[in-house]
Amino acid sequence: MANGRQGMYEKLISRNPLLTAIPHREIKRLMATLRQLEFPPGSVLFREGDYGDRLYIILDGRLDIIKSLGMPDEQLLNVCVPGDYVGEMCLLDPERSRSASVRTSSSVRLLEVTRADLDALIYQYPGVAYAMARVLSQRLRASEAKMSDELRRRSSELSQAYKHLQSLLHKKAKKGKTEKKGGRKNLGSPPVSRLENKTDPKGPRDSAIVKKSWEVRRAIYRSSLSRINIETLGGFSLYRGLTVMDEAEWDGHLPKLLLKAIVTHGARRVPKDQLIEALWPEAEPRSGENNFKITLYRLRKALEPEMDNSFGSSYIHLRSGLINLDEDLCRTDLDEFLSFYRRGEESERKGNVEAALILYNNAIDIYKGDFLPEELYTSWIDLKREELRRLYISLLNKTADIQEKRGTSRAAIDCYKKIIEIDPLSEQAYQKLMILYSNKRMKTEVIRIYKECQKALREELDTSPEALTTSIYNKVMDTE
Repeated sequence: MANGRQGMYEKLISRNPLLTAIPHREIKRLMATLRQLEFPPGSVLFREGDYGDRLYIILDGRLDIIKSLGMPDEQLLNVCVPGDYVGEMCLLDPERSRSASVRTSSSVRLLEVTRADLDALIYQYPGVAYAMARVLSQRLRASEAKMSDELRRRSSELSQAYKHLQSLLHKKAKKGKTEKKGGRKNLGSPPVSRLENKTDPKGPRDSAIVKKSWEVRRAIYRSSLSRINIETLGGFSLYRGLTVMDEAEWDGHLPKLLLKAIVTHGARRVPKDQLIEALWPEAEPRSGENNFKITLYRLRKALEPEMDNSFGSSYIHLRSGLINLDEDLCRTDLDEFLSFYRRGEESERKGNVEAALILYNNAIDIYKGDFLPEELYTSWIDLKREELRRLYISLLNKTADIQEKRGTSRAAIDCYKKIIEIDPLSEQAYQKLMILYSNKRMKTEVIRIYKECQKALREELDTSPEALTTSIYNKVMDTE
């Protein structure tokens, strides 16, 4: 990189409000330590709802901050230019998901700051933590104010639209009365009160107005609901907004088990017969159907205690024998894990290794443990748990391979350690660790890893390490 451009980048970093506590003489070393990434125009850096553990400082180019990316109500919130930064909230709060999507509007060069990078900076320069707290506090206040304004605006628009529809209905009803008094046959709408209370958007008369009225009232109602976040990896929990749903709210074990079955079977377009077979395998068809209806009702009421019967359940829909979790109001960590993994594979196939690595790391962060580990004796959950465990190991191997090729052996070592934690009999992971430690001349670690492999194989399978594992060990032991 040309000295002029490097100097420009160093000035940008030194003026960044998050890093003002770092002496100017250290900025150059920091620039050499942190990783620089490049993305072409139109690349999505991350999406709203994604998990993340890193922020990005813009060195060149522009980023668009977008709400509801790809949706009809897509909204451009901000445009970030060189010197700005994005993603800082997730860096500080590992449980927080991205609040908006970020897309490149030009070719960009970014400086990546991971959570480990931040920890090292704060340890060396404690003033960084104070600067971050001050800046983030300002951003939170601005964000909350903007969100409140947006909610007030939308609420006002919905209220005005609803009032307009009511006025149309009154006018139509009045016209109908006038026509009747005039002796003409009344082909107009039923009385206003009936139309206002009508919940079926497919009424035989004035269907367009009735449907629009129903949709507006439903939109107002849905805007008041909290999103639910369903956690299954590492243990089950359900958040309604920011509040964990208490055990007493579930109305027994079966409603919760039904929700687990819906998530396990894909959360979208799940045949109800598949759920009946999972929960009541021995029941007669009529009995199983009845059990399902009762349990589904209890689950819906548990999730939405103040459910408006005019609109039915907002979170769980049943249509044509298929169960769906509402895409706008329901989020599952399983869906996000699988989405990151698949998108990472697609990026890797296309040769975009850096993007694949970001997606893979996001998937790794989501996988906090086995799928629904509290359900130890449920066969269909056991099968899903093993499938996801294999997928997670594959994900770690893919990530480790990329990290090895990039020369970041420490990150690769962390991946292989995680593989051994979840599968202590993975001899290939032991072999990889021994080679990486050997390359770093860490002979003591090679010995320790080999001994761990020996012990695991002996205790679990009553066998010894294979020839390749022993050969790697002996080669290391023969070197000075």
